[in-house]
Amino acid sequence: MKVQLAVLCEAANVSMDGKLNIFGEFNTINAAQLPAVYPVIVYVVKLVFRSEDVANDGTIPVHFRVEVRSPDGVIVSSIEGSGIGSGHEAGTPSSLPLILPVLNPTFDTYGEFEFRLFINHKEQNCISLLIRELVNQ
Repeated sequence: MKVQLAVLCEAANVSMDGKLNIFGEFNTINAAQLPAVYPVIVYVVKLVFRSEDVANDGTIPVHFRVEVRSPDGVIVSSIEGSGIGSGHEAGTPSSLPLILPVLNPTFDTYGEFEFRLFINHKEQNCISLLIRELVNQ
């Protein structure tokens, strides 16, 4: 299994024909004051599987966890869950998009926060988000 795509954005969906749509990708939030609360940050990841990732019953079990860590490494928020990938055919990769909303994350300090993705208890990806002080001109 590998991470083919990972971004932070404002919203995402999968269309009826299977296309992953990503809206409002960002990596910086300009905050006028602390604590800064953002309504929703969506962690979007597309996983691609190989034949060795497929269980005997033809499914691909996935347990995921996203940890949001402060600049000093403290976990300030997390989400987790499970999903099942399927549709793997011999010789073709199978993919699974995950759209993981983090609701109302609160940032108590300025600096670089990390969104760490764990798949089946192994860290697979890390995205940095900079919380920057908004300076009036």
